[in-house]
Amino acid sequence: GIRLVIAVYSAIIVILSIAAAAWLRLSPIPNFVWMSAFISVAALGASVAVMHERECERRRRFLLHRMASARREEVLTLLGRMMPDPILARALLAGQQVAMALEEVTYLYSDIKGFTKLSSQLNPIDVVRLLNEHYSAFDSHLEERNVFKIDTIGDAYVVVGGLQKDGSKEQADNILSFAFDMLREIEGLTSQEDHPILGKPEFKNLKIGMRIGVHSGSGIGGVIGKAKPRFFIWGMDTLIAESMESTGTLNVVHCSSSTVKLLSDHQLKHIVECIPPEDNKKDNGGETSKDPPPLTTYYAHFDTKTLDEAVEASKLRDLDPNFCGVHS
Repeated sequence: GIRLVIAVYSAIIVILSIAAAAWLRLSPIPNFVWMSAFISVAALGASVAVMHERECERRRRFLLHRMASARREEVLTLLGRMMPDPILARALLAGQQVAMALEEVTYLYSDIKGFTKLSSQLNPIDVVRLLNEHYSAFDSHLEERNVFKIDTIGDAYVVVGGLQKDGSKEQADNILSFAFDMLREIEGLTSQEDHPILGKPEFKNLKIGMRIGVHSGSGIGGVIGKAKPRFFIWGMDTLIAESMESTGTLNVVHCSSSTVKLLSDHQLKHIVECIPPEDNKKDNGGETSKDPPPLTTYYAHFDTKTLDEAVEASKLRDLDPNFCGVHS
């Protein structure tokens, strides 16, 4: 520190003073000239020492500031993965629990089918590795599609779009594109013949796919908890989105009509309307049933290039063609 530097320079000055005093006795030059020169050199040396220490201190503070800024960015990045930007900004400013009303967002619920059977035949380490491989592949598309991951429970994966720009058509397009990304990723991972886990002979005939449900609606979002604060969304529309997943078909995206209304023309090319069968309409002696009519839902798949091809797509052949028609 500065004390060490001053001590060193003081010792040097003392030594030079003793040497100068001894030499001045024999020198013909007047003493005041030598003393003035000596004092000037000593003062210059002390000034240099102080300036050096100040510069070192300034640089230390600069490095500490850079390190603190880097750590702050890491913390904000970590928090940004836990909660969306609007919630994060309010939480940082208010320093308390924050909730927000979501007027119109699009939910995606998904489930990996066949994974439960597979996990029962694997050791725990391989189960975690396989889940991490799948989820990491899905996570790589979150920023690109501008969607936010809400939760992962076992082999279920939940995301939402539209937290930044509620009510825009873009959020539904982004969610559907993200769903297509998930289908591509799961297809790519399960088709690897040299996969360290799925490529084993005992798993060759095991079919793994995804069931995905998408629905647009409202909700309430907020951060709960203190020990492990998490962002969650509640509301009836989250239950509808979950139901879209559970009643969907393997390896296609099951969409509600509220989501289809928000889709752009580009995404509508991938949509197939599934009309409920007439047999589901109850007739009580000619009286109209009081039960609500079945919801009209839609299926989407990225491989369908035209509307006619969507009906004949191999992924949709389990649907009765009498009850499926193209979306108009």
